[in-house]
Amino acid sequence: MNFTFIYCTFIFLFCTVCIVQSFRNNQPIHSSLDPLVLSTKSFWLFFVVIFALIAFLPPMVSFFLKKILINFEIKEPNLLVLSVFVSQLLMMLFLCCVKKYFKLPCQEASSKRLVLFGLQKFGCVLPIILFVSVIWVLFLVLLQRLGLNISLNEQEAVVLFSQSNGALFKILFCVSAVIFAPFIEEYVFRAGIYRALKARIDTKWAAFFASVVFAAMHFNLVSFVPLFVFSQYLIKYYECSGNINVPIVIHGAFNLNSVVLITLSINL
Repeated sequence: MNFTFIYCTFIFLFCTVCIVQSFRNNQPIHSSLDPLVLSTKSFWLFFVVIFALIAFLPPMVSFFLKKILINFEIKEPNLLVLSVFVSQLLMMLFLCCVKKYFKLPCQEASSKRLVLFGLQKFGCVLPIILFVSVIWVLFLVLLQRLGLNISLNEQEAVVLFSQSNGALFKILFCVSAVIFAPFIEEYVFRAGIYRALKARIDTKWAAFFASVVFAAMHFNLVSFVPLFVFSQYLIKYYECSGNINVPIVIHGAFNLNSVVLITLSINL
């Protein structure tokens, strides 16, 4: 039997159960989220440092790896996967070192409860994101047929995973996508940027601007609106849980689902 059909059926049943369960128990597990209060100088310094790391760390790592591994016959896609992995590992270490400056609230709920809450909300959000993705792509195709020069290319990460080969590099990519990326992006965009904006402007506008930045930083038009909507839900569940681990779980599950679907499509 087709593995893609089996997996999609499983996801459909999982999402159905999550949605039903969400209607039965719609109580938040924590109070509202505290903003990240920073001075004006610290506020702008935070943004500059974060975006400098995002913009310059990957190309710098890629440059040094090419110099170090010049005598090894590593194909370009595999080298890029390795560069992403090392860059995210360094970013993870950096965030762990400065974690105290995020002034995260005390984590009261148990880890098991947070994971189950995150997985349940992932099952509720996934159908919405898929629906938004379809509508947005159809809209872009319509604009393209009307004569607008619109690119419908896939995200660079998707192309990179498809082109890389070898079990080691596939595993490194999966670790980057499912573990490192959710941790980094949730700390940067939700625990950092969103909460810092929330301390200065209205909560809805803070969520809007943080989501725009999050979607734009993926540099892909096709995924822009779905990622914007996804960010809004990540913020929503971060607010109602008060715990950064909840959006990390949702984000990790979302990326894992994407990796599985890409893998299944490659093997067809």
